[in-house]
Amino acid sequence: MKSPRITPGAVVVGVDGSECGQRALDWAIDQAVHTRRPLVLLHATGGLGTPSSAWLDEVDHEANRVLQAALKRGHELLHQADASVAALAPSVPVQTLVLTEDPREVLLSLAHQASMLCLGSRGWGPVRSLLLGSVSVSVARHAVCPVVVVRPHKRGTVRRGVLVGAHRSEPVHARVRLPPGLRARLAADRHALRVGRRGARH
Repeated sequence: MKSPRITPGAVVVGVDGSECGQRALDWAIDQAVHTRRPLVLLHATGGLGTPSSAWLDEVDHEANRVLQAALKRGHELLHQADASVAALAPSVPVQTLVLTEDPREVLLSLAHQASMLCLGSRGWGPVRSLLLGSVSVSVARHAVCPVVVVRPHKRGTVRRGVLVGAHRSEPVHARVRLPPGLRARLAADRHALRVGRRGARH
C-alpha cells in the first residue's frame, strides 16, 4: 500500500472508540505536548475496505452500505478525538486519517515517518478485543519506530517501571535505551527482559 504523508516525527495514535483506545489517545496527547510534536489521529476500517473488495460497489450494495457506515463512524470518532486534543492541548497540530486499509499495514507503513505509534491493547467486545490485540502485537513486533501499547487500568493496581523486551543477541545498552522524550516521562526503574530462542527468559 502507498503510505499517506504525515509530518515527519509525528506521534501516531490509533482511534477506535474503545475505553482502552481513549487511554491511548490521552497518553499520545501527553507525549505530543511533552516532545512538542504533531499528533496524527488514525482510524483504519480494514476488512471491507481492502482493494480486493473494490467490486462491492457493483455487486453487493448491502456490503457497500456497511463500508460507508464504517467510514462515517470513523470520521465521527476522529472528530471526537480531535475535540479532545483541542480541549487538552490546543497548541498541538493535528492531522486526521480515515483509511479503508488493514490497520496493521497502515501503522507499519506510517512507522517509517512517525516518531512513535500509540495503541490501546483492547477494543470493543471479545472479537474486537482479540483483533486489536493482534494488531498491537504485530505492530510492536515489526514497527521500525517505538510503539507504546496502553493497557486497561485496574483500580488499586500500582504500575511502576518500564519493561523492555529484546532478543538476547542485542547489546545490553540497546535493551534498556529509551527514545528521547520518553526517558523524561518515564522517570522510573527499567527492568530488562531478555528473550532468546523458543521464548526462553534469561
